Amino acid sequence: MNGRRTQLLAIAGPPTAWAIHFVLIYSVISAQCAPRALLDPASSWIIAGVGTAILVLAAILPAFFLRRIPERPLVPATIWLAVISVVAILFDTAFLFTFPTCGG
Repeated sequence: MNGRRTQLLAIAGPPTAWAIHFVLIYSVISAQCAPRALLDPASSWIIAGVGTAILVLAAILPAFFLRRIPERPLVPATIWLAVISVVAILFDTAFLFTFPTCGG
């Protein structure tokens, strides 16, 4: 049962990392575009860059932890979720760097 629990946690890891990154980027953009401008663009880029690096790593790592389990039927699902989550994280970050100003 311990192996199955590890597999389920590994499957939940990448989408959870993406969800946390989505909230982080949304919060950074909201703080930058607030009427009082709580963050300047340089600070928001640094926060987003560091957060992206950490959460991309967090989305990729669960697929590597499954190598210790003898029976690994969920490894392909974990790898695909990791790939999809990393792509989603990078697309979330792209909006911050593509549209650096708050005006529309």
